[in-house]
Parts: sequence; structure tokens; C-alpha cells
Amino acid sequence: MMEEPFNFTNPLRSIGQGKKIRAEAAFLYDAVHIYARALQTTLSNGEDPRNGTAIINYMKRTYYRSAMGYMVYMDENGDAEGNYSLIARKPLPDNPTEYGLFPVGVFTLNRTNDALPENAYPGKSSIIFHSSCQF
Repeated sequence: MMEEPFNFTNPLRSIGQGKKIRAEAAFLYDAVHIYARALQTTLSNGEDPRNGTAIINYMKRTYYRSAMGYMVYMDENGDAEGNYSLIARKPLPDNPTEYGLFPVGVFTLNRTNDALPENAYPGKSSIIFHSSCQF
């Protein structure tokens, strides 16, 4: 978002968060890292490394730090827990003539509850988010 055509300022760049890594590379790194860690555990426990079920089971209910820098929890189904940030284009605090992208909302899926999150809005009752794309 810092490049053409957007040219937004990255407010996190000053604290070392300006690394450029393609999303595909990060996803591949994460996948290999998760697999390697599960394989290591399988071997450490004297199990057959060709047993895919054992390897998958060692991936479940685990945490890892993604190559993109955030913590991910793999639930009992092996699904990555959803944590999302909503960002908005707002004027920079130190220069109101320039704009940047800033977090305005964070949505996390609680491990103890697989229901849709409820979020309260000022002056309104809670709203439950629904996806129209049926995912």
C-alpha cells in the first residue's frame, strides 16, 4: 500500500515493521515450518514419519508465529484461528495533509467459542456479523 497507486504512509515503519515479503512466500514458509515441526515431534516420539495422521495430529492445537509476524493458533481441526484487523484511511497525526492506514477494529475468534463474534457499536445493540459469500 506504500507504493503506486496508493502511496500510503506505513505508521509501523519506524518500529521496524517495514520488511517486504510476498504473501505467497510467507504462506509457504509457514506451511513448511508447521510440517517440519510436526515431523520432528513425530520422530522424537518414535513414530513412523510416513504416518500422515500422526503428523497432522501434531499440528493440531498448536501455536506458531507466522512469517508475517502474528501468532496463529491451529485448532482441533487443524484450522488456523481467524484474527482480523480492520484498517481505515485517516490523516496522519503529525501531518494532517497526508494520509495513512490505521487499525480501527480488531476481530478475533475465541478458542472456546466457535460462533460468530458479537461486536458492540456506540449507540446500538450488538451486531452479529454474517458473510454473504457463504464461507
